[in-house]
Amino acid sequence: MKKLLVSAAMLLAFCLSACHRTYVVEVTPQDGEMERKLTVSGAGWATLVDPNTGKPIGHADGVEVERIRRLYERYKPATESEGHVFAGRFKGRTPDDVGGAGSLTAFETRFGSASVYVERFRGTDDVAGEMERRLKAADELMDLLAGWIESELGKGEGFGELRAFLHGPLRKDVKNLSVWLWRYSNAPADQDDPPGAAGGASAKRDLIVRAWAYLCERGYFKPAELPVVTRLYREVLSGPDEARKKALWDMARRVLGRAVPAGNQKLLDELIDLLKRDAEGAGAFLAYVGKTEHFEKFKRQWRSEHKDDAPPDPDTQDPNPGELPSSLAADAFHVDLDFLLFPDDRVGLRLNVPGDLVDTNGQWDEKARQVTWATSMDNARRNIPLLCHAVWTQTDEKFQRKHFGAVVLRGSDLFDYCLWRKGLTETEAARWDAFVDGLAPGKGLVQKLQAFTTPKADGEGPDPSGVDAVVDPILDKLSKH
Repeated sequence: MKKLLVSAAMLLAFCLSACHRTYVVEVTPQDGEMERKLTVSGAGWATLVDPNTGKPIGHADGVEVERIRRLYERYKPATESEGHVFAGRFKGRTPDDVGGAGSLTAFETRFGSASVYVERFRGTDDVAGEMERRLKAADELMDLLAGWIESELGKGEGFGELRAFLHGPLRKDVKNLSVWLWRYSNAPADQDDPPGAAGGASAKRDLIVRAWAYLCERGYFKPAELPVVTRLYREVLSGPDEARKKALWDMARRVLGRAVPAGNQKLLDELIDLLKRDAEGAGAFLAYVGKTEHFEKFKRQWRSEHKDDAPPDPDTQDPNPGELPSSLAADAFHVDLDFLLFPDDRVGLRLNVPGDLVDTNGQWDEKARQVTWATSMDNARRNIPLLCHAVWTQTDEKFQRKHFGAVVLRGSDLFDYCLWRKGLTETEAARWDAFVDGLAPGKGLVQKLQAFTTPKADGEGPDPSGVDAVVDPILDKLSKH
């Protein structure tokens, strides 16, 4: 267990020393395609310079740069003032450059076109799979912890109540904590939050308050102990000296004392002594883990995943027992590192809209005719991804004026029309197009439109189906013209 804590501390130090990468994507739709420009800067992307000549000799992440270069037509190496720049033209799907997937789809009609842009950046949409993995890992972790404690103290008087606590309330609380961490790690990271919203910095505060209330409600702590717990947390982070160790174990005694049958001081002393000895390097927990079926299964999976590796070192060809609880904890309590402390990569997206914006989940700048998004990305690809979308239309004013004497469909009405028109069968489309070709401004136009949408004598609706829904907006515009 001590080795696990040391490994965690080393990982923390590494993450804190790292810097995130910044990806800035600019998309400009043109003639059914998109011009895409990607600028990347940050850790691992700085251009390396020969100290003797001052000339660039490469960059720190050459493999990643080369991977992205193969996706684009043009590339400009980083300079002191700008990161690496990639540019190219794409049709349909977006390139897998930042990590994710997306598309630009245009629905062309004679009235105009509707375009739908969608792009996901990293993360995962497999929410059910992620929940299953987290809860399964939490269960296995509790199997190991509870099994080890029972193997050491199970014959003691009153252990039945402690066993019930380990497999009941504690197991459930560990799983709830896993789910809450996932829930809050998916909160938006850089949005202004209205009161009560779970986003950005307020989400972190809300998680802390919710976790504290949860633990107090279930008897792990008392509300009045908040100052003591806060101080202990800060002191433990400062370093494990003897005074801080004693304070930590005193707190552990108070918490675990609520799980041990009242008055059974002997069992409580044995439990604290067991945990303390193992934390100081006794190794009993990992020795127990190494004998479990959980570890045998872990080894078989590890061997399967590494069967194609280079010939292993005989001394390290199998995982050690400490890797199993570490792996389970990582699965059960994985959080968006940027959300808590560590820097995930960041993405900024700019979409230049060539028509009338209908809908988006980004920030719309009317003057610049641009939608923007900016947030951190899930480097581990285990949280709900950032999904950017925008819908716009481009009106063929010449065609509409020719047949109606005015622009009768634009914006959301044109979007609805485009989807309806592209959904018609070949026969339905031919009938509708022939009808429109016979329309012209002037007397009788409204009557023709109304007649075309009138239900048939046999009681069936107008043909093609749904035509009344697209003609009604046209009639409304003509009534005001």
